Amino acid sequence: MGLGIGEALALGVMGAGTAVSAAGSIKQGNQQAAQARYQAAMAQNNAAIARQNAQDVVTAGKAEEQRQRIANSQQLGELRAGMGASGVDVGIGSALDASADQTMVGEVNALNVRDSWIRNQNNYLQQANDLENQAAMYSSAAKNAKSSGLWGAAGTLLTGAGRVGSGYYSMTKQG
Repeated sequence: MGLGIGEALALGVMGAGTAVSAAGSIKQGNQQAAQARYQAAMAQNNAAIARQNAQDVVTAGKAEEQRQRIANSQQLGELRAGMGASGVDVGIGSALDASADQTMVGEVNALNVRDSWIRNQNNYLQQANDLENQAAMYSSAAKNAKSSGLWGAAGTLLTGAGRVGSGYYSMTKQG
């Protein structure tokens, strides 16, 4: 026995609803994937900026360290000139000790400058690594979202096909 127009229409609407729902799952998965890819690209861009900042810190830090050493040399020269102008022999005794102390303090200052820029560089490099890891997670989320949308659509289609088939069976058995 055949189906009546109303029955066929009901099955058609059920099938169309299933198709629309499946298409919605795919669209949602694609949108989530696009958003995750965008976030991955932003994280990669920010990682590149952090790496550039790390290089800039090194360049500026080395220059600052050099300026500190020049200032140290100037201070040592002023100390020796002052002692020499006072008639003190700068190569012996307390004068020599004062010069050595000034040299040591100056080097500690220069090494503190170096320590500072190395810490800043490491912070930027760590930030870049964290951002690159975040980008990888976003890329993975994009793949998962796309596949989730496809699997959701497949499940919807199978469920819908089962309902349409069951409805068809029920209608033909009654008829």
